[in-house]
Order: sequence, then structure tokens, then C-alpha cells
Amino acid sequence: MKKRKGMIAALILTLLLAAMSAGCGDANSKDLMLYLKFDEGSGLLVKDASGHLPDTEMTYGFAHAAYMENQDPQWRDEGIQNGCLLFDGSNTYINYNGKDITVSGSALTISVWIAPRTFEWDDPYAADNGTDSPTGIISQSDKAANKGFLLGYERFGRLTFQVGTGDEWLTVWTNGDNLRKYEWNHVAATFDSEAGDMCLYLNGQLAASRSVPQGAQIEGAAGKGLAVGRNMEAERLTAGFLNVASGYMDELKVYSQAFTAEEIAGEYQAVKVPEIEFSRIWLQNLLAGDYTRPQFHGGPYQFRMNEPHAPVYYNGMYHLFYQANMTGSYFCIWRGALAFYFFRSDSGMLRVYCKSLQI
Repeated sequence: MKKRKGMIAALILTLLLAAMSAGCGDANSKDLMLYLKFDEGSGLLVKDASGHLPDTEMTYGFAHAAYMENQDPQWRDEGIQNGCLLFDGSNTYINYNGKDITVSGSALTISVWIAPRTFEWDDPYAADNGTDSPTGIISQSDKAANKGFLLGYERFGRLTFQVGTGDEWLTVWTNGDNLRKYEWNHVAATFDSEAGDMCLYLNGQLAASRSVPQGAQIEGAAGKGLAVGRNMEAERLTAGFLNVASGYMDELKVYSQAFTAEEIAGEYQAVKVPEIEFSRIWLQNLLAGDYTRPQFHGGPYQFRMNEPHAPVYYNGMYHLFYQANMTGSYFCIWRGALAFYFFRSDSGMLRVYCKSLQI
């Protein structure tokens, strides 16, 4: 009899845990609008595990390179669950046609794991002035018309969640609870018209919230595409967009319901968060395959360099100095870095040492 009671109790516990996990992780949930696992491992096609959206081809700067062999996006096999994708901060992002998905309604939950490697510079007063242009994790917005939504962050990793109700543009910002670079962060955002609030969660804890008008709904930005990894309304430069995510992203889910704080915490606690190898997330030497480069060529691993100076010979080494932008293929001194290249010849061998300092 005791054995039977124990089996029944265990069965009930199993069913309860399954029900809780289904709320935030069931790929077959009718409320799940988009689920990107980032497990593809190669190629440009991105699959929606929810089954609602067609496979789409991501934008990647070296997929159709002119002066080097084409490269795959920087897939990784060490994500939160299986693989993940490294967004480069400039030329890696995903666009869905607005005809295939328009986020709207009285309830919304976004859940994602992200590990940033850099933050773009931004005006520190922009959020207060309403002129902010955050780096986009996911967005589908028409801010001028007060339509759509955006989940993103600004410099120092300050998170923001923003929605348009048609009448006004509502924003919530964290204050001191920021993303941490080079490690996994779980971010969740909820909009709940019935409860009258919108919330931001970081690593299972409520980080910020605000009230919303009772009965307010997200007015869909019809006709606008949905962007993953960039701000849909960011400024475009010749070499790419501003406000593009830089770092790992994994397990992105969008639901048409608002989850509770307990459900958000449960999703975070259910994961054993892996450590990240710095050399895998940091700038990769993608330009080495450029067949137009001279045999010996000082330069950045990626993106834009500016004003190379010297070389200066000192203590048996040649020193080459230049500015480099570690967040994109465009010039901005606030986003720059100072790099040092040291050339030394030992027994006829040329050795190169590189260090960089962000400014």
C-alpha cells in the first residue's frame, strides 16, 4: 500500500513539473509564435521550431564575400541547449517578413539567452529624452506611429522593453541590473494587459516593471518585418546597420501569453548555465583569407581600422599602432580601440603579437 502511494505521489509530481515546463518551453504550445533554437550548425537557413514560420535566410557579411572564400555564419556547438549563434555586431541578423508574423494583442512573453561581447556607445541621456536607439535583441516596431515592440539593450548592458499601443509608446528600463559580458544571461519580458503591467526579468529575477493602462493592447506594426539580432529602426550605414547584437544568442521564444514571475524563474532555474570560452566568443580572425592582402599585413581581425602609424623599432621589436572598431564596419571614435602589433624576428622567423585596448 505504501509503495502504491509513493508511486502515485511520484506520478503527480512528474505531471506538475511537466505542466510547468510546458508553459515556457513546449515547442507545440498553441501560444508559441516563434522558437529559434540556433542548432543549425552551418549554412544561412534559420528554422523556426514552433512550426509557424518558414525557414528564412539570415544576413551574414561574409556569406557572399568578393575577395575571399565565402564563409558560414559563426555557429557554435556550445550553447544553452546544443548549439547557438554568434552575432558579430554589424553584419549578422535575421529578418522575417511582416506578412508571416505580426506581434500584437493583450499579452506577450519573450524569453532568450544572450551573452554579449561588446556594447555600442549611446547617448547617456537618450532614454530620458526619448531619443534612444537600443541594440536590438528582437524587434518589430514603428515607433513614430506607436506600434510594435522592441526588446534590447544600450551601453553597459542596460536592458529595455518597449511596446506601442497605438496611442502611446511605453518603455521600461532596468536600473543597475545589466547584462554581463562574456557570460550567459537569461532575459525575459512580459506584457500583460489584464494585470496592467509590463516587466523585465534578468536571470530569473524581476529587474524592472511599470504599469500600463487597463485594457491596453500592443498595436501590431503591420507591414514591418520582424528582426532578430538588430533594432528594426536602426540607422543604416554603407557597411551595415547600427544597433546590431554582438555576442551569443540561444533559445529565443515568443509567446502570445504573459507568463508569471514563478514561470520565468522556473525556466531560468531549469538550466545548468555553461561557462563560455573567451577565445570562442571574441573577435575571430575572419580576414586572413583575403587573397588581396600582402604577405605581411598588420590589421584587425574584423571590421574597420583607421590611421595606422609607424612601425617604430624599439627593444628589438617593430610596433604598429592603429585605431580599430570592435563593434562594426564603420567609423566611430567612441566605439574604437587602440591596437598594438609587435613584430620581432628571431632566427629569421617573423612573429606577430597583438593586444588591443577598448576606448
